[in-house]
Amino acid sequence: MADMEVLDGPRRYYAEVMKPAYDEFFELPSSFRTAFNLASSLFHFHEWLYEYSRAKLEAHFGKPLNTPGEARSDKTWLLPLDPRREGRVNSIEQRRAAVV
Repeated sequence: MADMEVLDGPRRYYAEVMKPAYDEFFELPSSFRTAFNLASSLFHFHEWLYEYSRAKLEAHFGKPLNTPGEARSDKTWLLPLDPRREGRVNSIEQRRAAVV
């Protein structure tokens, strides 16, 4: 039996699942399959963040999180993206580093 790859955290999930789905969707002619794969990988990313970075997420939101969906449903995480705010986060890498 061949060795099985293991996704051992959100960075690996991003590299092995999200990024390839993104590249495939935007670099090839779009299809329902590539759209669904990208949407599904994006949707489930919050679960990976919750599982592996729960303490950092709770510190970021200032409250305990009992389910992965609590962080996703709290729209205050969008505030750093508002270009009218001082000290905004300018790149996806900066946003990811602030949480992961």
